[in-house]
Amino acid sequence: MKIYGYLLAILAISCNDCLCQINIGAKFDRKKNLPEELSLVSAGSMKKVYVILSEHIKYKILLDSSNVISYIETNDESFETSEGIKVKMSLKELQRTVGKAKIVDEKGWSKYVRLSSGWCAAFNYEDSFNENSKVLFLFKRNNL
Repeated sequence: MKIYGYLLAILAISCNDCLCQINIGAKFDRKKNLPEELSLVSAGSMKKVYVILSEHIKYKILLDSSNVISYIETNDESFETSEGIKVKMSLKELQRTVGKAKIVDEKGWSKYVRLSSGWCAAFNYEDSFNENSKVLFLFKRNNL
């Protein structure tokens, strides 16, 4: 039984690095050494982001100099916005869910749709864009 308890504790730690609020403008306590990677967070802007797991969802977050979250991205298929939008959903399905949406074309980065929740559904800018195009990732930025 003791081993079972240890295994559960290890799984809980590995499955939930962070149970904090993942929101733009939230202070992020960066006490742990978190995995880092370079990520294109807007057209022409490659930044160091931290990869975190929160409530079993994988996110990439960008922190400003005060450790405040300024960018959040996920391509985790388990994540769903409050509108019901998920990665791999087609533009047609997205528009059926949220209505006709304005497509923002950020050259060299992504075409995306702003959602009322503050999330944006991003599509691959390199592919031909049509109603069958799939959501590649979801993101929030502090300047949107």
